Amino acid sequence: MSAPAGWYPDPNGSIRWWDGYRWTETVQPPAPTAVPARVPEGTATSTVWIWVIALLPLISGTATIAYVAWVQETMLRMVSAMPYVASSPDRLFAQQMTFAFSPWVVGMSLVSWGVTGVTIWFAYLDRRQLFRLGYHKAFHWAWAFLGSLVYIIGRGVIVRRQTGRGLAPMWTAIAVQAVLLIAMIGWMIHFMSVFFTAIFQMADAFS
Repeated sequence: MSAPAGWYPDPNGSIRWWDGYRWTETVQPPAPTAVPARVPEGTATSTVWIWVIALLPLISGTATIAYVAWVQETMLRMVSAMPYVASSPDRLFAQQMTFAFSPWVVGMSLVSWGVTGVTIWFAYLDRRQLFRLGYHKAFHWAWAFLGSLVYIIGRGVIVRRQTGRGLAPMWTAIAVQAVLLIAMIGWMIHFMSVFFTAIFQMADAFS
């Protein structure tokens, strides 16, 4: 079965008409490649909103590290008190409930939801500002629901297509996320080391 009639690439760089049975002598230049519309030279690539979005993880990251420090202290107290509360189910239950419904836990939830909400709102404001600056396309703010880094990277790619620059917020956000990740991993390693040391010491004391 032959290919349907239509224009097909020709080895000489043009396109040639196939009539459904044979090649014809009719050729024409290929369709020009669409060039992305660009904004005027000197158009700003950043807004205050995108910089706030890039730096917002510092708030949630700092709160998370403080929360982990509190968890470490609380867990160590619970381990040291275990011999005294293990014999009393009521005391053990009360201790667990105190831990689960601590103001720290509630506070962390509020911080997390707050940062997420602000990120989405500022992504909307950032996109609106880009259109006001004259951009023809802008990354949709709803991508911020998947995380600030998703929005910042997508935004940077589209802005760069129209200006040839504009990736500074993206690299800043990546650096912030990397620093927070390294700090969190280091803190967790320290926490686990201290926690297991306390358990081993307690086991030795009662052996």
